[in-house]
Amino acid sequence: MQSCYALKEGESRLQAANRQLNLAVEHPIAPTGPEIDSGDEMTPYISTIGDGKPVPMALVSRPPYGDIDSKSVHVPQNEAWLSLIRNAKHNIFIQTPDLNAAPLIPALKEALKRGVEVTYYVCFGYNDPGEMIPGQGGTNDQIAQNLVSSLTKDSPERKLLHIYNYVGKDQDHPIHHSFKARSCHIKLLIVDGSVGIQGSGNQDTQSWFHSQEINLMVDSVEICRKWRECIDRNQNTKRFGKVAEDGIWRDAEGKPGKGYMGNPGTVMGLVKGVYGMMMKMKGAGGF
Repeated sequence: MQSCYALKEGESRLQAANRQLNLAVEHPIAPTGPEIDSGDEMTPYISTIGDGKPVPMALVSRPPYGDIDSKSVHVPQNEAWLSLIRNAKHNIFIQTPDLNAAPLIPALKEALKRGVEVTYYVCFGYNDPGEMIPGQGGTNDQIAQNLVSSLTKDSPERKLLHIYNYVGKDQDHPIHHSFKARSCHIKLLIVDGSVGIQGSGNQDTQSWFHSQEINLMVDSVEICRKWRECIDRNQNTKRFGKVAEDGIWRDAEGKPGKGYMGNPGTVMGLVKGVYGMMMKMKGAGGF
């Protein structure tokens, strides 16, 4: 599989990454990112075997729950996530398409108050209409704005919070999910560079309270290091995706990315939420 990313005759490393990333989209887009240096090629397939010694691991999953309430919260997946966050001493890293689960936000705030650095990567505009459905938690932009505004400017907590929008390996800016060009479905949490959880669970309302999910928790500094290195090698999020002081990603001119929906408010949010419900019923909501 890794050979698919090898250069074809006349291709640059950037063009090779662009070619592969365009395979999954209906309307291919041109690369906008800088040329990729030798040794930094897109390498999504990595080995975590290491020295071959056993490492502690556990399945932390959740069963499906179809009721519309949020009673199904005390499940292995959620308890594992919260336990890692509550016991973090140095840093927390999260990558997920959406981040809006009600129990998660206060846990991250408490971690910041303890002096723990919190970094998270989310997708720009991922499933916005669906996340505006009442009870779903809100969009990534709304959560980022609310989280940032809840922290005093120039406070230690604010300086420890780093929010990014996903940027493809071949791009120099986030692309709104509505364009169906570049999005990321990685679901990963690493705490203190030593314990990580990876699997199907998103950090959103659906995964926390309703969806059936399967995740693996691993206690290994070596594996967590390899996971983290692989994340930043195969995307340009760390380089180009950091949001502005208000929680919104902005270009060099200070403008939000194309497709940004803003904060629609209660009434318009309900309207967009109803639209999201209709799209979900049609199977086109991106859930």
